[in-house]
Amino acid sequence: MDTMRSIRTYVTGMYRLGDDPGAAYTLLLSALEPLTRHFEIPEPTWEDYPANKRRPMDLALGSADGGTRRSVRAALLELDKNAIGRRFRLFVDAHLDAAFFREEAAATISPIGRSSLHGCLGHAYALRSSYLHASKGLPRELTLGLVSRAETIQVVGRGTFLTFEGLSRLVRHVIRQFIARQEPVEKEPYDYFGEEPGVPQLEAAPQYWLHTPGDFTARDGRKRLFEFCGQLASGLEAGETAQISNLSDVLEQAVGRLSEMARKARLPFLVLHRLYSSVVPEDCQVDEAIEIVCRYEEEMDDPSIETVLLALMVEAVPSWPLDEHEAVVRAYFEGKQRGEGVRIHTLLEVGITLELAERYRESGDEMNAKKLVGFALENDPGNESLIRLEREFDPSEPIRWMEVLALPARESDDD
Repeated sequence: MDTMRSIRTYVTGMYRLGDDPGAAYTLLLSALEPLTRHFEIPEPTWEDYPANKRRPMDLALGSADGGTRRSVRAALLELDKNAIGRRFRLFVDAHLDAAFFREEAAATISPIGRSSLHGCLGHAYALRSSYLHASKGLPRELTLGLVSRAETIQVVGRGTFLTFEGLSRLVRHVIRQFIARQEPVEKEPYDYFGEEPGVPQLEAAPQYWLHTPGDFTARDGRKRLFEFCGQLASGLEAGETAQISNLSDVLEQAVGRLSEMARKARLPFLVLHRLYSSVVPEDCQVDEAIEIVCRYEEEMDDPSIETVLLALMVEAVPSWPLDEHEAVVRAYFEGKQRGEGVRIHTLLEVGITLELAERYRESGDEMNAKKLVGFALENDPGNESLIRLEREFDPSEPIRWMEVLALPARESDDD
């Protein structure tokens, strides 16, 4: 599939010549990048290090002893070993056969020579970077040269550059050489289903899997807990009874394996059992399961994102120190930003943030309370209730998250 991506990118680059030469040049160069991923390159030497960086470093190390110079150079070369530009140049060099400089070049104008190749590729990579990162266009000599058949052109004060003609021939040749050198196979072991047009891959909605037992891991337990809380939150948001999955089979299997689980894996299931038991009728609960869960009661006393959610959903004020409460909430959002773990429903993110804001308000820390209100709003942009709360913030008024969001109060077990 890397080869097909390269060919598609090359064709797209040729199509873009007429409307955006900078994008076309970038795409033609990028067409080879998928092929370089597994290309083995030799260990670099100090002479391979870019001259514009090597000379200043040699001057700086001039008075250092030999051991220090070798250590610094080795560290720099290690960082440079997998530099994309160097890998790209060596890959291209390795995939040019004799014909590229002979028969294929015979009918061209100003073809690129072997000794100019690395310099031209370096210039091409610099143009690609300046286009992508600074929206800079190509040198005028290259765009005026679109009507020329020359493969290289001299840019005053900057050296030899590949024209579109030269870059196109170079890329075509390298792709063909790459294909020709591959081991032939009768059938490629690749699942092409995902490549079918109009076939997206989507995660199944929780109602299709949440109720099914399976092998339980720390990540699986947290995901099931968060999705179940999401079902409860959706009901609150819609102002109606939540449509929840039947977790009887899941919890029966999980409770039976609590003793085998590590504490981190066990906690989400303990909290899930507690929440599920709080919303289903008593005749749907198993006394034996409740008795087993009670043995691990103290594990739900420590601050964690699971127990923060539990406190929120059962409307209990956490008893942990405020700084520990804040650390848990902060760690959740930082992990979410890094793409770690699984995320909770936006409504509940607002809820845990406002609950923390209320604890700060109650402690007399108006500044942090208002800051957290703003943070809740920025994580649910445009929420009119939060906009109003931030604008009319009154440190003497309690922050009750369900009232702020105009959510209906949960029915108690006595109702």
